[in-house]
Amino acid sequence: MSYVKLDCGILDSSLWAEAAEVRLTFITILAMTGPDGVCLATAPGIARRANLPLEAVRHALTVLEGPDPDSRSVAEEGRRLVRVDGGYRVVNYLAYRDKDHTAAERVRRYRQRLAVTRNNRNATVTDRDDRNASRKQKQKQIEVPRASSRVVTWSVEAVDDWRARFQAEKAPAGQIGSSLQPLVRTHGWDVVRPAWQRYLAATEGKFASPTRFATTWGDWRPAPPPPKPAPEPTSPQFFERRA
Repeated sequence: MSYVKLDCGILDSSLWAEAAEVRLTFITILAMTGPDGVCLATAPGIARRANLPLEAVRHALTVLEGPDPDSRSVAEEGRRLVRVDGGYRVVNYLAYRDKDHTAAERVRRYRQRLAVTRNNRNATVTDRDDRNASRKQKQKQIEVPRASSRVVTWSVEAVDDWRARFQAEKAPAGQIGSSLQPLVRTHGWDVVRPAWQRYLAATEGKFASPTRFATTWGDWRPAPPPPKPAPEPTSPQFFERRA
């Protein structure tokens, strides 16, 4: 589940003076927009989500893509939307998203919860080993890996990769965790992380999206090595049969 910030200042904007279908179309697009500020949808798809006639949505898109001299924003001459490959870019989406002053505190609390969980799991394993010394080796092979930091900290490493790549204090930790978790469960973090780092290195910060990486992650995996050619037969019996 994802959330979008809706600035109450929209009630005082020139957009709110537009027809109802224009306002509803714009709010629907906001709800469909990913963390990179891009709504990957066409007019028919938006019409279905907004529960509006297709022609009404097409008209609304024309208004939202047009310049607005009365807009409070000078970006893109006051346009709300810009058509891009695959959908629409919400012009000021990233600017409003970055106004979140609580992100650093939420990340701090998230890391604290991870640390507490990791310590509790490690303590549970240690107590179990102390109570039953004869099963200590088995506990090391089964319980410790299951409670190891590889299960707990892969998401932290993924967030750290994002922050290191974009030199940012903030990162969409929730999006990263939910998008990468199915891949990590299936393939392992040691396989997923090189592809994740390759994706980050090749993507600009304003277009980076954990969800988009998850849907195209196979494109970022290194190509498998070519198969080795079969060895030439050298057995004397082989040549005798051929003769």
